[in-house]
Amino acid sequence: MVRYLKSSLNAPESLAFSRFRSRFRSRFTSSSSEDEFSSHSPRQEEDLMTQLIQLQKSSGEFQWGNAIEVALDMNQDQIKGANPEVEEGVWVTILVICFLEKKMLEEKELWELVVDKAIKFIQGKVSSQKAEEIKEAAMKIVR
Repeated sequence: MVRYLKSSLNAPESLAFSRFRSRFRSRFTSSSSEDEFSSHSPRQEEDLMTQLIQLQKSSGEFQWGNAIEVALDMNQDQIKGANPEVEEGVWVTILVICFLEKKMLEEKELWELVVDKAIKFIQGKVSSQKAEEIKEAAMKIVR
């Protein structure tokens, strides 16, 4: 066990992790206060993306959180009201996927694996045809 841990600690890091680490570091070494406080700064978008990603459970499902309401510019009741009669976790998960794909495309390398996990969750819950129907409804909400 100890050998395995030592060897995995010495293993070369993946390219994706390397990119994530460099972006993570750059977020905290930025000296520009303008980026921090402008209304649509890249840093705020990245922070929203991070908050969304933190809402993902180990199963791949996304749970409710304030970040979803902020991302969609809707309150929880409005989001639930638009649900096309599917399990809440499936609806929220598809909404987050649509948001990331539509609004955070330039950051795809950071959220791509998160979405892959979410898609596996959805595949275990609904048919691919039903998932497409739900996604169509979700894309109408993501502005």
